[in-house]
Amino acid sequence: MDKKIIAAREAGKAVAAETLRDARLRCGLNQREFARLAGVTYQYVSAVEHGKAVPSARVWARIETVIADHGAHIATRPEEAALLGLYRHLSPEGRRALETTAAALVAAEKK
Repeated sequence: MDKKIIAAREAGKAVAAETLRDARLRCGLNQREFARLAGVTYQYVSAVEHGKAVPSARVWARIETVIADHGAHIATRPEEAALLGLYRHLSPEGRRALETTAAALVAAEKK
């Protein structure tokens, strides 16, 4: 398999892990509680949070419902989740630069 494909899959697992863990914690739920509400096993939640699995679109939809029911939110598209994951690893200076660039792109598109 192509090394780029393997690297992309691994990056996707890391983003899914961080996204799910952060959202679950914002909901104030442990893995067992979250799993029960999402209709999956706590072992599956643990596997996702440890980068061992990536939820299917169907499971992500159930995850998003649980999170929304608890007043939290996550990025809904894989591209958004990937960008959020990259943003979280930036320094404060890097975050400001990215925010400035994004604001400039949005302004340019509105013209």
